[in-house]
Amino acid sequence: IEVGITPDGKKVYVANSGEATVSVINAATDTPVEKVDVVTDPYGVAVTPDGTQVYVTSLSTSTVYVIDTKTDTIIGSPIMVGKYPHGVAFTPDGKRAFVANHETPGGTVSVINAITNNVIDTIEDVGDYPCGVAITPDGSKIYVTNSKSNDICVIDAKTNGIINRIDVKGSGPAGLGQFIGPLSTVRKESSPWKVLFRYIGLAWKYFNNSILPYLHEITTELIVSAILGILGIITTRFLNKSR
Repeated sequence: IEVGITPDGKKVYVANSGEATVSVINAATDTPVEKVDVVTDPYGVAVTPDGTQVYVTSLSTSTVYVIDTKTDTIIGSPIMVGKYPHGVAFTPDGKRAFVANHETPGGTVSVINAITNNVIDTIEDVGDYPCGVAITPDGSKIYVTNSKSNDICVIDAKTNGIINRIDVKGSGPAGLGQFIGPLSTVRKESSPWKVLFRYIGLAWKYFNNSILPYLHEITTELIVSAILGILGIITTRFLNKSR
């Protein structure tokens, strides 16, 4: 997951593995506004549910960098995790982060205390080449893709124990979507009136762009036809009188 978006939708963070930087994009204007330097090989990106920090995995240094979203600078020391960390995801409450370490034999997942930014557990024998990480919205399960063993490891978030393995019936599973926030962070309309006015606006836009030009075309044709019809009647009567 090389792109992370803040819950308020204002900033986008992109890992640039080719030049060891993380680009910060203003989502309102879709323009880059900052670059954050990391040591090397940035890969996975995840934003905390409260939008205050960004975790960026670094493949070759086996670390996770923490970026402050207010200043867009790295804070603290890099967090040491397993070899070749790839995907990273936060629990909905923002208290823990899970990092898939692409090491072999027997891949691992590092569990990070996101409050203190230190590793508190390592889950062993997750599978061959763990890659993507996703967490269920209720925070009860962690799903980790294993790109070489072609399966998904399911982890209990309370015990950090492996509870299931799912054969994906495919080859090289890689990514899983990162959980981006609890239900409360999803934008809600403040009142039914806003919903009503929004749909009225959409209806007017459709009418103005699609139906009105058609009606205008029909109206023009009717007016022209009417004028030609009147001229035809006048011409016929004039000819009859002339005779």
